[in-house]
Amino acid sequence: MLKINKKLPLYISISLTLICFVGLIFLIFYMPVFADYLIGLPDNTGQREHLTETGRLLIHGAAYAILFLALLGDALLTVLLLKVRKNQVFTGNAVGLVHGISLCIIGMGVIFVLLCRFFTLSFFVGFAVIFLGLCVRVVKNVIEDAVSIKEENDFTV
Repeated sequence: MLKINKKLPLYISISLTLICFVGLIFLIFYMPVFADYLIGLPDNTGQREHLTETGRLLIHGAAYAILFLALLGDALLTVLLLKVRKNQVFTGNAVGLVHGISLCIIGMGVIFVLLCRFFTLSFFVGFAVIFLGLCVRVVKNVIEDAVSIKEENDFTV
């Protein structure tokens, strides 16, 4: 049976996170084109030819806000993975990083839900993203409890 290094999945996660970060940086420059492409796509409510310039600006602003939160969350995730590599998982700092990641995810979900005025599907995407953020918050709570148990054990030894 093929023996896999225990650190290999961690290095793959770090690599994918960095690739995602580069992709998000690239998207900063192409966001107006990408947002206009999404505006032009038909959905169940039809084309958005009734969209005013203010509506376009709102969509572009929301897209950049989502992009900012994604960049911030990706950066926090990278720092967390680097801490995992150093075996510093059960620390208050790691709990803070997971907390920040969950807030970024929930913030993106809220923006997606607000975009349902323009895109019908964004409501469901937003709901799914908010649910993912809540799952990350549960993981944060578990890690936080593990940190307190670890600190308690460190004091008793």
